[in-house]
Amino acid sequence: MKKIIAIALSVCIVGVMMSGCRLFPSREVDYGDLSSGVAEYRTKAESEIENEIKDEQQYEKGIMTETGFESEFVGVKFAIPEGFVMATEEEISKFMDIGADALGVDGKIVDYAKLSTVYEMVASAPSGKPNVSVIVEKLSLSNVTEEQYMTAAKTQMLALTNADYELVDESEEEIAGQTYKKLIFNVDLAGMKLMQNYLARKVNERMVVFTVTYTAETKDEIETLMKSFTKY
Repeated sequence: MKKIIAIALSVCIVGVMMSGCRLFPSREVDYGDLSSGVAEYRTKAESEIENEIKDEQQYEKGIMTETGFESEFVGVKFAIPEGFVMATEEEISKFMDIGADALGVDGKIVDYAKLSTVYEMVASAPSGKPNVSVIVEKLSLSNVTEEQYMTAAKTQMLALTNADYELVDESEEEIAGQTYKKLIFNVDLAGMKLMQNYLARKVNERMVVFTVTYTAETKDEIETLMKSFTKY
C-alpha cells in the first residue's frame, strides 16, 4: 500500500503540470487557398507526415528490468537504489489511462510511438518524497527548441490554479552524460510544501522530461536517486 501511495503522489504532482494541456497545440495542416497554393500545402503536409513517420520509427519505449529501468532512446539505465521503489508497468499504464483492451486483450498491442505522452518510469522513496518521473512527449511542432519548450512550461506552471508554483532558479543539469535544461520551483499543493525540479532535453521530434519532487527534509536524498541513472 505504501508503494502505491508513494507512486500515486509522484504522478499526481507531474499531472498537475501536464494534465489538460499540451505545451504546444496539436498539429493541423493548413491548406489555405486551394486555388492558389495546392502544391505548396500538399508538399508541406507530406513533409509533416514524413517527419512523424521517421520519429515513430526512431522512438521505442524503455523497458522495466528486475533491478530497474533502461531506455536506449532516453539514453539511460536506472538501478533502483536501496530503500526506493518503482512503479510497475501496470501502474504506469493506469497513469496514462490506457484501457485494458489496449494492453493485450484480443491481441491488441499499445503503439507507444503514436502516443503524445509516455510515462517511461516512476521511482519513489516509500514516504513518497523524493520521487522522480521520466516522461517522453511527442512535440506537436518539430522545430520547437528546448528554450521555447521550457519557456512555455514555465508559463503554464506559474499560471496553474490547482497548485501554487514559484520559480526559484533556471539552470542546467547533467543526467547520465546528457545536458538538460532545468527549472526549479517551490510548490504549494493544497498546503503541502514541496520543491520540484523540471528538466528537459530534446531528442529527435520528442522532449525527454525528468521531474524530481522533494521536500526540504528529503533534499539530500535526491543525489542518491539521480546518481542511479547511468549511460545506456
